[in-house]
Amino acid sequence: MSSISNDLLSEFKYGIYKDNALTYFMRIKDQEIFKYLLLWGILPSSSNDDGMTSVHFAVEMEGFEFLGYMLQGDFDKFKQNEKSMIEDSPLS
Repeated sequence: MSSISNDLLSEFKYGIYKDNALTYFMRIKDQEIFKYLLLWGILPSSSNDDGMTSVHFAVEMEGFEFLGYMLQGDFDKFKQNEKSMIEDSPLS
């Protein structure tokens, strides 16, 4: 995969869902490769065949750890914030 250019990875379509590289690794919940792709420069604005970006896909599949990483850049930090948000919730 590292031999493929950023442009080709951004246009990558895989599987029956025609995922792009980021949405594919979100679907299989592989945070390490997802993080690697973002650090390598693959844009979250790349869309799959349905026109969904990684942000759309993260919200739809409730992949909040991926969404948090895209926004904050740290999976562990997001998990800590998510836990404190739940504990501070008026419903808890």
